[in-house]
Amino acid sequence: MQNQMLKPFITFAICLSLPFWCALSSEAFNPQAASPGESVTAPAEVKHQVSLHGQVKKQSKYPIFIVTNRQVSESAHGPIFTSHRAVRQTYAQLRAGKMQLLQSKEKLLDGLQKTGAKRIAVFVHGYRKSFGGSLEFAEKIGSEIDLPVVLFAWPSKNKYSAYMSDECTAEWSSHQLSDTLKSLGEKFGNENVCVMSHSLGARMVHWAFRILASENQMNRPFACNLMFSPDFDRDTFLKDSAFLNRCSGVMKIYLDAHDSRIWLSRMLHGSPRVGTSDGSVDNETLQKICQFNSNMPNHHIPYDVLNAAFNILAETEVLRN
Repeated sequence: MQNQMLKPFITFAICLSLPFWCALSSEAFNPQAASPGESVTAPAEVKHQVSLHGQVKKQSKYPIFIVTNRQVSESAHGPIFTSHRAVRQTYAQLRAGKMQLLQSKEKLLDGLQKTGAKRIAVFVHGYRKSFGGSLEFAEKIGSEIDLPVVLFAWPSKNKYSAYMSDECTAEWSSHQLSDTLKSLGEKFGNENVCVMSHSLGARMVHWAFRILASENQMNRPFACNLMFSPDFDRDTFLKDSAFLNRCSGVMKIYLDAHDSRIWLSRMLHGSPRVGTSDGSVDNETLQKICQFNSNMPNHHIPYDVLNAAFNILAETEVLRN
């Protein structure tokens, strides 16, 4: 009884300390703070050439394609992507540091087709990301894999204190994500679309798959589903693991035993999360469900393993043929 009475006060204390602990544990995770509205032509946002590991970033031979449900406004310096929700999606591409808005979804699909690539990757970012921060993630991913990257940039508030708000916006955005996956699947075939997500983005992928299934749009699985530090309820994941496996040719999750952000999520939700290998889900159980890697750096995407991760696509192609 005493523990139950203390629980609200403990949760309140955790919420108050969230900014401090996140800043302490993940300074390198998002080195550039951004305002709610930002011009993506700013050199620090688009032309940043140094990776999180201090190495010169390789350039992708493909542009970064963008689908966003952020409100977008025009300025003398280019489009500004705000943290407010938009009813309609905006399409764009980033090539050689220049952002170009595209008139329609068809223009984006045509642009992807003109790259001549056989497969494409879709990346869904997590909580507390500015547009510039999510774009930087997509650029790093694009520099490591030989595939065009489609960034699904949903309107995260980019504030430590906005976790609950971001959680609601992420759920709302999963409908637009499902529409994007449906369009890409119809154009290129689900088997040529690889979905990857980080943190809260993993739940968005799960919600989007559920929406597609409810609309009978999951007749063929996607190429693969890669989840990095998924901020995902453990029991929901275990219950839905069979469904998630049917949705992709290969499912792989990347975990870290000391992921401070996932630990904070566990405290806030009051239930274990699957995104940390702290024993919440034992390795034997995970092996029965999916492939997994438990050597993630603390809530970071390990860019150096992306190439190996995407070799899964080649393996599934051999199996399919």
